[in-house]
Amino acid sequence: MVQPEDSEQRGTPYHWLPIEQFVPAGRFFDDDAQPDTFYYQLQTEQDFLGRIQHRLCFFDLTGKPANNLPAIEVSCYFTGYHEQALTLKQGTITVTQENSPSHLSVHNITPVTTDYPPLLQENNGWPLLSCLSSPPMMLFATDSLKQFLRLFDPYADTHRPLSRQFQQHIDGIVQVEESLTDRMRRGRPIRGHLLSLTLNPDCYRNQGEMYRFCRLINQALACFITQSSFVMLEIFTPDSHKVLWQFWHVDGLRPAM
Repeated sequence: MVQPEDSEQRGTPYHWLPIEQFVPAGRFFDDDAQPDTFYYQLQTEQDFLGRIQHRLCFFDLTGKPANNLPAIEVSCYFTGYHEQALTLKQGTITVTQENSPSHLSVHNITPVTTDYPPLLQENNGWPLLSCLSSPPMMLFATDSLKQFLRLFDPYADTHRPLSRQFQQHIDGIVQVEESLTDRMRRGRPIRGHLLSLTLNPDCYRNQGEMYRFCRLINQALACFITQSSFVMLEIFTPDSHKVLWQFWHVDGLRPAM
């Protein structure tokens, strides 16, 4: 048996690319000609019973559905949620990944929930981008911070229960106080902002949900702080003057003008 040379091609090569890389064909193919490039797309739909359905679709170089695919095997891997996982309560997940340190013990701080529904409007991010030009002092006030966080609610018209939950979290902000603080960075003092946030625990279903909300605020504020500064967040409750949570400093992300 004679082995083919390295320069010889065995079989017919085909290219499978995601639909995001689609390039229309520059010429027309004959009816008998077989294009060597196909595009695939995962389409997700939801039926009237709320069940999610996934379909893997293929397209040819003209953008039309590829009905005559080559006779090859296609393997797909799908990662989804097990129905029993949605019944797990707060604190019931204690198994960590293999690369986690063995001396650490973890547990989930919120019950298992489904994914947020997809966004149906593509222009939800424009109000957020326009706020990036605002000075940070505008967010260091109670009413201004609430108004800013309401821009993160894209479900006001499409998913009212989820929108009400977001609004309830924002209404839990009782008071915002800002003060200046300093820390050392590579031997040099850096001036930053210490934000004291008082939250009403009754506006959150559990402490894990309240903690997750605070993490969102802590990360969002970094977008308004220059890279030469930082922000730190302390959480209080109305019935206690003791710090409930103190988040580590987050360096600013805005380039200095």
